Amino acid sequence: MKIAFVLPWYGKYARGGAEFEAKGMAENLKKSGVSVEVLTTCVKGPEYSWNEDFYEEGVYVENNVVVRRFSADRHDDKLFKMIAEAVEYGERVSEIEEELFLRNSVGSRKLYRYIKEHRDEYVFIFTPYLFGTTYWGSYFAEDRAVLIPCLHDEGYAHLGLFKGMFQRFEGFIFYSHAEKELAKRLYGISDDRVFFIGGGVDTEFKSDGERFREKYGIREPFILYVGRKAEGKNVYLLLRYFLEYKRRNPSDLRLVFIGPGGVRFDRWGDVLDLGFVSLQDKYDAYGAAEFLCQPSVNESFSLVVMESWLVGRPVLVNGGCEVTRGHCEESGGGLWFRGYGEFEEVVNYMLGHRGEMEEMGENGRRYVLENYTWETVVENYRKMLRRFESREWK
Repeated sequence: MKIAFVLPWYGKYARGGAEFEAKGMAENLKKSGVSVEVLTTCVKGPEYSWNEDFYEEGVYVENNVVVRRFSADRHDDKLFKMIAEAVEYGERVSEIEEELFLRNSVGSRKLYRYIKEHRDEYVFIFTPYLFGTTYWGSYFAEDRAVLIPCLHDEGYAHLGLFKGMFQRFEGFIFYSHAEKELAKRLYGISDDRVFFIGGGVDTEFKSDGERFREKYGIREPFILYVGRKAEGKNVYLLLRYFLEYKRRNPSDLRLVFIGPGGVRFDRWGDVLDLGFVSLQDKYDAYGAAEFLCQPSVNESFSLVVMESWLVGRPVLVNGGCEVTRGHCEESGGGLWFRGYGEFEEVVNYMLGHRGEMEEMGENGRRYVLENYTWETVVENYRKMLRRFESREWK
């Protein structure tokens, strides 16, 4: 039985967490001997036009994985963005607006036709939950549809059409226990359809903190943020908290941002925005930092938390994110904050207790190696496939 990962975009330009995880999963499943393909559109990536085909239609082979790309449907991107902004700001939208939102999301009728015509050949794994490729594509996959939602407790998750969509999936794959509990609470899905597989993490990389300091001329201690500089990731909250912390606690401590985004934060003297850097520079940055701060509340796994732990560095997360706080509680690898007062208190504690921080980092490293190596995750997928193969398909 073949697996087909179905997602809106795929490849080196699709840098979102869901897409990165799906790419790693497809490649590692292929290495282990599982028959796997990717079905996607010709769109370049989430940060590029959804009305333009960057790739030519056809069959590609990328890192030994067969990738089938289908021309994207044209849509009204202004209407989509208008409704999306309303949802993000907590405004109530009508059923008609919900349908318009999904009809103008990224999608491909040619992709859906392929799914319908080849339904009996695959188990279709759709990710993430909120795009047209998942909503419309899963109709045609019928009882062979599995969802990796990458779910957050956000406005989109409460839309009525998504509540209906979740009911038609044969199974669900979750990256964390907190994400699974959120899905059960929102959609009432049953445990017999749930597969807890976890996210896979590359564990073979090396980190050289001194090399990072030399390359970027950083001698001072610093807090590290890695990820997109987007409002939804709470980067502005982190910036405000850090600047207030420095006002109240004068020191040479700095805040370093790494990651893509149109906004740069270099105009503050204690803030260094390096933008997009190489993978090796990112790995080295973890080793040089005092700790990683992940302020987002919209996380379904958080690869950067796992990577920081792999080099033995503790993390500070937002207590409003059940997923990252849950990781810290289960591992003992980090602390969390709710509001500025706790942020200041926890930062002071982490900077003043080096021994405890080393122990936290080691706790986190052990947690990742015990739960989220690709070997463990691939075996979890194999168990899921065996369960599917034992079913009598309609």
